[in-house]
Amino acid sequence: MWVAGLLGGGLVAAPIAAWLVRHIPPRMLGSMVGGVIVLTNTRTLLTSDWIGAPGPVRYAVYAVLYAVWAAAVVHSFRQYRKDRVLESAEAVAAEAEIQANVAAAVEPVLAPPAVGALNSRR
Repeated sequence: MWVAGLLGGGLVAAPIAAWLVRHIPPRMLGSMVGGVIVLTNTRTLLTSDWIGAPGPVRYAVYAVLYAVWAAAVVHSFRQYRKDRVLESAEAVAAEAEIQANVAAAVEPVLAPPAVGALNSRR
């Protein structure tokens, strides 16, 4: 029975995961998924018999983790935007260099002959 539940969950989760991987930058996706993993494991640890943290301590730890997680996601998004702008600027510079090289290669062919060169042929 539990195998069918896992199979059904996989059938539902797979298209969602494929969409997320295609549309969310890898750095941000890593921060978000890592935060979920840390939060679920922290909850398991704090409620275990080994630690057994009381309610106020657990909620304080959760609040700190949520704040750090949000900061990590914001940092990842800012880095993504910065990298994207840098890649765009590099692409524009490379295109300008290609255009300059093409113009430099075509320019001597299209240039009219020098005045002195015409007089020396006569």
